[in-house]
Amino acid sequence: MASSHKSRSKLGTKREIKPNVWEIGVSSGTREDGKRRYAWRTVHGSEMEADAAIVQLAGEMGRCLCLH
Repeated sequence: MASSHKSRSKLGTKREIKPNVWEIGVSSGTREDGKRRYAWRTVHGSEMEADAAIVQLAGEMGRCLCLH
């Protein structure tokens, strides 16, 4: 059964909306009006695949993926 809670990391957010169906989101930078830029996607697969999709989406949005 899908969980009803969200999981957050430094790069983004994930939420299981159905078994093995995840909604992921990443924010980065600001828009012209000063609000944060957000991108959301639906990912089919395991939780590990959702985590990998968050990293990929963050990279596409220009987030620094460096380890500090």
